[in-house]
Amino acid sequence: VLDPVGYKPIKAKNGRHAIMERPHPAVSVLKQATAEIRALNELLGLSRKSIQTQAPQARTQSEGAKVLSLMFADRERKAKAAGA
Repeated sequence: VLDPVGYKPIKAKNGRHAIMERPHPAVSVLKQATAEIRALNELLGLSRKSIQTQAPQARTQSEGAKVLSLMFADRERKAKAAGA
């Protein structure tokens, strides 16, 4: 997609001034955003390429995750004891 900017100082073969064009600014933004999204997908392991190269591995739980799992387990235990 080209964006007309103005006219060139020289004339074309048909006698009319040639149009100066440049890529539309949205195209460069789109290209940059696409590159960043691909890089983030690789970094986070969400792309097909990274999924195929990764070996399945067990993730260790952080302290916050352990606290949350204990909290939810406690809630379930209390709900069962209350007859819900």
